[in-house]
Amino acid sequence: MSDINRLIDAINRARENSNESVLATVVKVEGSAYRRPGARMLISQYNGTQGTISGGCLESHVAKKAWWHTQSAPTVLCYNTALDDDQNEFFEPANNNSSAMYPKQNETSLEFGLGCNGKVYILLERLAHHYDSPIMTLFGTVNQTGQGGVSATIIAHNTDPAKAHIQIGDRATLSPSGVINNGIANPQLAHYVSQQLQSSLDAQRSTHYTFEIDLENGKTAIVDVFFDYIAPQQRLVIFGAGDDALPLANMAALMNMHVTVIDSRPQFATKQRFNKADEVLNIALDAPFDSAKLLDNAHIVVMTHSITQDKYWLSLSLSSSPAYIGQLGPRYRTEKLLAEIKEGMADVHQIENNRDKLHYPVGLNIGANTPESIAVSICAQLVECMARTGVRDPKTTHVTGVHNTSSQLSPDNSEDDVTIYIED
Repeated sequence: MSDINRLIDAINRARENSNESVLATVVKVEGSAYRRPGARMLISQYNGTQGTISGGCLESHVAKKAWWHTQSAPTVLCYNTALDDDQNEFFEPANNNSSAMYPKQNETSLEFGLGCNGKVYILLERLAHHYDSPIMTLFGTVNQTGQGGVSATIIAHNTDPAKAHIQIGDRATLSPSGVINNGIANPQLAHYVSQQLQSSLDAQRSTHYTFEIDLENGKTAIVDVFFDYIAPQQRLVIFGAGDDALPLANMAALMNMHVTVIDSRPQFATKQRFNKADEVLNIALDAPFDSAKLLDNAHIVVMTHSITQDKYWLSLSLSSSPAYIGQLGPRYRTEKLLAEIKEGMADVHQIENNRDKLHYPVGLNIGANTPESIAVSICAQLVECMARTGVRDPKTTHVTGVHNTSSQLSPDNSEDDVTIYIED
């Protein structure tokens, strides 16, 4: 789930007080970890933290050390959560082959003994209060447009930074509109990173690439770059403002979704009843409104308990470009609605194109039979569907001038590892 809106709010609060912040981002994971690459935490100079990078195990230590580690430049720390209490050295290289790329940051010891059998790599970087860095600009654009972008950041290398013009934390960004802001100084690396940005945006999935590039002295350098797909806040539109919609709206808001509740009955569609929803709209069935802006790329649940309303809102949803549609009620009822909707439409191609996004009865089959448990089943299905978005097989990725030598990670990982060898 995206927390981009909460992160921006925290950044703006710090900037209003002329305070710097440190952004901590999970950029690589080996083995088991609570949060996946792309998880972020903002560490404000005086106002605490926003977001999480673990299950609560690492946040305090990272917050305490962040300012010291970023005094001169961005840095990447490796946290080993597999160590026992009597072996609690916390910073270490990833493996024997990558010790030059991920050197020990210091000899700090910390007693966790988590036994999670994982390594978490965290990028720490300062955010100034007096200007917008490229990553802050991208955050704002993604939040304003409701469309995703990509940030490609150097997280490790095995060469002299000054001679090769390769620095930890240097990045290129791709905005939702396709504008590239490339701040990578090495021209060869900058060129090939730019080539990979669009594929990460198209896949809507974070990706880890390793580039091998030529240096002026005839040698080569290995550079790890994290392509971070930055997703917008997910949107949920609930058609129906009955009592059973209340727990769904509340749970979705708890999941940090932007929640809109719509009903044609004014006595139900009130902000007083749905105080956790971002918008509550009373819209008559024959009233014109911009449905595309509201429904495109949104997650939709139709639950009015009215045949007339359900038919109207379901037809509207199927005629748009949603990410998900859920229809409450038994299967035979929805099949009847679909048949009636098709009869009244001249072009049914759009409906057929959206049939794979339609879930009915809505929610996972967990035996739910109360408004609260039904809301749990619906939210669980929403999470499942959002997690599947953008999953791709690296074998289908074709990039000019590079060789893809990777194998896909396990399905629960949020990133793909790809090794790229640049050919001139």
